[in-house]
Amino acid sequence: MVLSETNSFSRTAELLNVSQTTVTSRIKQLENHIGKKLFIRDTRHVQLSEAGTVLYPFAKKGVNMLKQGEFTARSYINHDEKIEIGSLVSLWHYFLLPYVHSFRHQNPDYICGYTQVRQKVH
Repeated sequence: MVLSETNSFSRTAELLNVSQTTVTSRIKQLENHIGKKLFIRDTRHVQLSEAGTVLYPFAKKGVNMLKQGEFTARSYINHDEKIEIGSLVSLWHYFLLPYVHSFRHQNPDYICGYTQVRQKVH
């Protein structure tokens, strides 16, 4: 999903803290599993293909449901400290994610949840 939002293998790798080769490999594995090309690539651009555009909202919904399930399960099992963060996708990927990773590393007893916000909160 990050690749479809950044349209850049290098930026996606940077955000996910993996190599560009890893991103390429995982995309190819997903495309092989689906049986369709999900991205149109050339030397400078990456964009969703028609199949990728159809799959994207389902993938996004699935990821959000998994995050909510994980948060709910952890909240139910552990009564540790919890933080729920709501943000725009662009703000999450380009700004907050590195801070959340750092916070979770330094504070393993905290549960961090994420909710996608579709509009600015006033």
